[in-house]
Amino acid sequence: MDMIDNFLTDALKSDLFAGGLALGAFGIAVASLRVGITAFYKLVMRRVWVSLTLDNRSAAYRHFCIWMEHNNVLSKSRHVRMTDGRWSSGTKGYAPAPGLHWFLSQGKICRLERDIDEKSKIGNPQNQRPMETLHVTVLFGHVATILGWIEAGRQIAQTKDRIGPGLHILKGDYWDNVGDIPRRSIDTVVVDDDRVLRVLEDMRWFYSASNWYAERGVPWRRGYLLHGPPGTGKSSLIRALASELSLDIATLDAGRATLTDDDLREAMICAPKRSLIMTTNHKEKLDPALIRPGRADVHTELGLVNAKTARQLFDRFFPDEAMLAEQFQESLGSQKASPAEIQGWLLANSSDPSKAALATGLLRDPDIMAAE
Repeated sequence: MDMIDNFLTDALKSDLFAGGLALGAFGIAVASLRVGITAFYKLVMRRVWVSLTLDNRSAAYRHFCIWMEHNNVLSKSRHVRMTDGRWSSGTKGYAPAPGLHWFLSQGKICRLERDIDEKSKIGNPQNQRPMETLHVTVLFGHVATILGWIEAGRQIAQTKDRIGPGLHILKGDYWDNVGDIPRRSIDTVVVDDDRVLRVLEDMRWFYSASNWYAERGVPWRRGYLLHGPPGTGKSSLIRALASELSLDIATLDAGRATLTDDDLREAMICAPKRSLIMTTNHKEKLDPALIRPGRADVHTELGLVNAKTARQLFDRFFPDEAMLAEQFQESLGSQKASPAEIQGWLLANSSDPSKAALATGLLRDPDIMAAE
């Protein structure tokens, strides 16, 4: 110990050692100050800036882009990029170039950063596009402010050049907005009873019952499952319901072998607002966990229709042929057919109502029918 004490005493008497020690202490102090200042800066930035990140897998991305264009927030931007029209359906053929853009909105300073990842592709294999991300930041703002801009864009999209419900398809772990589909009237969906109207009224009640759910402490969600053979009107009914209630359509394959209960729950949680109906041709093949209450609360079967219902389709094709319509109904007798089969037959004979009334293309061998 005496040797160490003597060494330190002699070293401290050295100007070179003492200077080095002081310099080291100064460096440590500067480094500590820098860390403190950085931490303080980040804390302040988190409190005065609010941010939201969107990517082009979500409908919110499109709605925000529509809001920006509608309000000309980037009208003074000097850096734009020409697009193929898919960067945000409903906007012009150009978009803000990748990088930083500044704008003012409602008296607040805002920053937009657009990133394009050419290596990450989204969409179906026939029409893939790069992953795009928007980072929206507002000085002294609130997240609710940005969410309000997105909602405003959604409302604009509902009224701007829209031909019908928006269609969203589940692509792995996100919903891809593939555009709008034409509207369809509810009375064009033919069934033998009033089940279509019951579904419509149930859905109409649900979308007006958010307060009813909240008062009872129940999550405001309701899943619908349409099932039945191909061609019985499941897709047509979805279009009609969405058109009638101004909803979007979010479609997924509930029979997909890789779809787990967790996958379905996550898909329903992140599904576009005011959407989601499930359909299947074979309800009996589905995992019961996928269609239990809380996943699919209303089950509606769409099946083959009888001759009286089939006559409604004949009347639409040939409105002035009452006698032939009667003959068409008699030709079918007790046989049933899918609406798609009936429509296909009538389309094939649209120029010859007399032949259409024979329904020969819809009649099947009695032995085959008995086997079925």
